[in-house]
Amino acid sequence: MAPPAYTYSINEVPGVVAANNFLSLFNPAGNLYFLVVTAVFLAPYATAGTDSTVGMSTDRITAVSGGTLVDKPTIPKLDTGTPDSTADVRYGNPTVTKTGYTFGHIPPAITGAGSGVGTTTVISAPGNGLILRPGQGLVLSTASGDADQVWNLGWAWFERWIG
Repeated sequence: MAPPAYTYSINEVPGVVAANNFLSLFNPAGNLYFLVVTAVFLAPYATAGTDSTVGMSTDRITAVSGGTLVDKPTIPKLDTGTPDSTADVRYGNPTVTKTGYTFGHIPPAITGAGSGVGTTTVISAPGNGLILRPGQGLVLSTASGDADQVWNLGWAWFERWIG
């Protein structure tokens, strides 16, 4: 039987001029499961002229608080018969402690006028996935940006019992 697998995405999220943490995935301390991230999804576009070249980065984190914590029963399951996810998913600029890049920099949509669509990016983790042990996580964030940039962001992961 396959391990329980989950996805979570936020869509139509406007960019901001200041630094912002858009979406985090965190394995709480004391959890009995590894979170194994299999993919990151990003699809930027612009609603008006933009010139910010600051893209989205995926960083490892060791702490997260604030923002909006997603109710675990609302995290989509790939098999509806599996239990709720054990992950903490947050959006809305949660406070995080970053420890370094994982997947690197994904460029934004840039356009001189009107609207423009950026490149949709799906990053598959190498091997069998990027493992988040209890007390570890990931965040999708920008160092700055443009309010006319819009982001669609998401994760895919499965959970594997540590024992």
